[in-house]
Amino acid sequence: MALADPSEILITRTVQDLVAGKRIAVDGRGSHELKGIPSRWDVFAVEEVEGRPRPPPIDPGVAQRSANAPPVLASLAGGSRSSPPSSPR
Repeated sequence: MALADPSEILITRTVQDLVAGKRIAVDGRGSHELKGIPSRWDVFAVEEVEGRPRPPPIDPGVAQRSANAPPVLASLAGGSRSSPPSSPR
């Protein structure tokens, strides 16, 4: 069973301690056993970063179309390379 909701980012107390003093608001989600990691860990959901709330989940239809879209780098692999325009002096 997944602990995170769609578009949600979960962090442990260790990560929360590392980002102390940064503009990150979290909400406690309790203590959980995490797969592949021994013992129980306090888990927090990231609610805001630098005053901006987390975005809503992506619509499943949009996500599926994005997953099926050809990667940009793959389309460039066979094409010609162009350098970025030079800045005026």
